[in-house]
Amino acid sequence: QQAIDSLQNTGGTICLGIGNYSIADTLNIEGAVSIRIRGQGLGTVLMGTQPGAILGIADSTGVALENLTVIGSAVDSGVTAIIAARNTIDLRLEHANVLGLAVGKTTSVGIGLSGNTLGVNITDCAIVAERGISTIDDGKRDYVLTGELRMTRNLFFCSQRAINFDRISLHFGNTRINDN
Repeated sequence: QQAIDSLQNTGGTICLGIGNYSIADTLNIEGAVSIRIRGQGLGTVLMGTQPGAILGIADSTGVALENLTVIGSAVDSGVTAIIAARNTIDLRLEHANVLGLAVGKTTSVGIGLSGNTLGVNITDCAIVAERGISTIDDGKRDYVLTGELRMTRNLFFCSQRAINFDRISLHFGNTRINDN
């Protein structure tokens, strides 16, 4: 979290080496400009030690997550997004693996979107969860408005739905969902 906080206002790249990174609390990227978190492929694993979101991205511009694996689990009840994004512009997830585990009456979402999300690009990812990419109610926004949304060449292993916009959603510009 310290590395993210130090780059919030100036931007920059956080390079993670090969290894397992235990994440006890949600890593928050809030109000950030131009932050990139880059791993070394399958060998870079962010693993939640507690149920809940691993990455929370809010009110940010130019955030990229690349070449890493994120593993988390849903909380005791309700819906939990492993990566949650609210009010973002130019969000990029590329070559990422997201695994969301759920037990009992919980529902896991690999990537949850809410609020205004403009220029979201989710490409070449593998998502294993009950719902792959979905609108979520994060307590502040229970809708999603997208502009220039692109979800291409992803691999989904989802027990409920791969892509789920069942809440209030409005899509502007080009919405490209193909080759998944």
